[in-house]
Amino acid sequence: MCSGRGIAAAGLPYGPGDPALAVHIPEFYGPLTPPACDASFRCAREFFARHFPEERYDVATCHSWLLDDQLAEYLPEDANIIHFQRRFRAAYHPDDNDQDILVSVFGRSDSPLDELPRRTTLERAIVDHLQAGRHWHGGAGWLRI
Repeated sequence: MCSGRGIAAAGLPYGPGDPALAVHIPEFYGPLTPPACDASFRCAREFFARHFPEERYDVATCHSWLLDDQLAEYLPEDANIIHFQRRFRAAYHPDDNDQDILVSVFGRSDSPLDELPRRTTLERAIVDHLQAGRHWHGGAGWLRI
């Protein structure tokens, strides 16, 4: 199911083909804190209202490894990633895709798991999950802005 159909299924008057903002999370912008996310969504609303007044952007979608709900099994309840995930409603669950999380977190996907760093809770979670024979699938979600 695409994000548009997931949004329509939730009863909102939006669906495939309607304008929506796409959320992108650059790796170099620092911690993904709730206040930083609030500020970013606020800036996006203001920017698009000012520069594209003829369009309405009431919904934003995100397709990212950050929305993989399995991360909640490993990360603390107050982790920024968990707070970020909770902003979104699931649109659909993508197929297995271990490569995205490996490239996003470790910068590569071709290293043997036992050679990857395990410095952080997130790094340990990713490696432990894969070593247990499980897979990451990422996530797709939406929110009203």
